[in-house]
This record gives sequence, structure tokens and C-alpha cells, in this order.
Amino acid sequence: MSSSPSEEAKSRSPFFPPQSESSAAEHQRQGQNRADTRLSLATCLFFVNMVSLTLLLFYRASVGSFI
Repeated sequence: MSSSPSEEAKSRSPFFPPQSESSAAEHQRQGQNRADTRLSLATCLFFVNMVSLTLLLFYRASVGSFI
């Protein structure tokens, strides 16, 4: 009699192994999303920097030729 309510409670309540598996997968997914976001942000900043440096170079060249 006393073992069946505890068995019900065990089957009803979420215990650590499935919770830890799901939280580990969720944590890995969040880390992957964070890494992808960081990578895309770095790539975007790199290209913006290259474009601005190229425009600055052409601007300096055009101003230097006009003077």
C-alpha cells in the first residue's frame, strides 16, 4: 500500500535524468544559437568595417587627386 503512492509520485513528478537530458539539450541549443549569433554579428561587423575602410580609401584618394 505504501509503495504504490510513492510509485505514483515517482511516475508523476519529473525526475532528474529526463530533466537533465532536456536541460542539457536546451543548454547546448542555446549555446549554439549564441555562437551562431556571435559569428553572424562578427561577420557583419567585419564586412561593414571593410566597406567603410574602402569608402574612406576612395574618398581620401579622390580628395587627394582634387587638391
